[in-house]
Amino acid sequence: MRDQFIKIINHHRGSFVRNEYGSLTYCKERISELSGLDTDTLDVFSVRDYYKHLGFDKVEQCRWLVPNMPLTTGLRTLTHDDEMQKCASMLGETSELLGLIPALREVIPNAHHRFCVWHLWKNFNKQWKDNELRGLLWEYARSTTQEGWIEGMRRIKRLNEEAWSYLSKWPKNAWSRAFFSNVPNMDNICNNAFEIFNSQIKGARAKPIITLLEEVRMYAMRTIRNKVKLRSHIGILPPIQHSWLEKIRKESKRMPCVHACAALARVGKRPDEFCHKWLTMDAYNETYAFHLNPIPG
Repeated sequence: MRDQFIKIINHHRGSFVRNEYGSLTYCKERISELSGLDTDTLDVFSVRDYYKHLGFDKVEQCRWLVPNMPLTTGLRTLTHDDEMQKCASMLGETSELLGLIPALREVIPNAHHRFCVWHLWKNFNKQWKDNELRGLLWEYARSTTQEGWIEGMRRIKRLNEEAWSYLSKWPKNAWSRAFFSNVPNMDNICNNAFEIFNSQIKGARAKPIITLLEEVRMYAMRTIRNKVKLRSHIGILPPIQHSWLEKIRKESKRMPCVHACAALARVGKRPDEFCHKWLTMDAYNETYAFHLNPIPG
C-alpha cells in the first residue's frame, strides 16, 4: 500500500465562545499547519510536542475535531495513539468526498449534482438515533414546497440544533425535492438504479477484466430484452408511470399535481397527455431501441 500523508491544521491562542444560537465557536485564534505526516507512523507525541514550535512552554490539553461534526459534540481529547489513528482513519473516509465534490463542480460545472438521501440518512443516523429526527429527514427530503422545507428545518432546529446544523451545511438543492431544478426532469432522491446495477455485478467485479466486461455485457443484453417486452403496451405512459399518475397525492416535478389533475378533469382533459415527453412510451421505446449483438467466441 502506498504511503498516505496528512496535514493537521492547528488552531491555538483563541477562546471558546457561544454565539447567539447557542452553538460553540472558537474565536480569535491563530492557525498553523503540521504537514507531511505519515499515517503509518503517526503518534500522539509528534502532535502534542508541536506546541514547542508554536512558542508555548507547555500544553495543558490538546483536542481534535471529528470531521463534519460541530464543536459542541465533535471535540475529542488527544491523549494516546489510538485517538490519533482514529482521527487519521476518519480523515481518510472523508477526504475522497471532500475532494470529489469540488472536482465535479470544476470539471462539469453545468451538471446538476444531487446527494443520495439514503446515504445521507445513514451518516445522519450514526450521530442521532432519535426516530423522530430520522423520520423528519425523509419527510423534508420528499417535501415539494420550499415553504414546507423551511418550516420543517425550523422544527428540526427546535428539536436538535446540532442535527439542524449538520443538514444545513449540505446544499438544499442537492437533497430536497422542493429545491430540485426542473432541467433534469426527475425527482429521485436516492440512487437506487446505481445500487441495483452494482449489486448485479458484485460477483463479476472480482473476476479478470475480460470476464468482468463479458458479464456486464450479458447483463445489459438481458436488461434490454426485458425492456423490449413493453413494446406492445398500449397507452401514452408506460405501466409504472401510469400507476404513479393514478396514485398521485401531491405535487410532482414530472407529472401534473393533484390540483392540476382536478382542473384537467373539469375541462375534459387527460392528465397523461400533459406529462413530460421523457415519461411517455415513445421515449421509453426510443431509449431501448438499441441492441447489444452477440460477440463470436
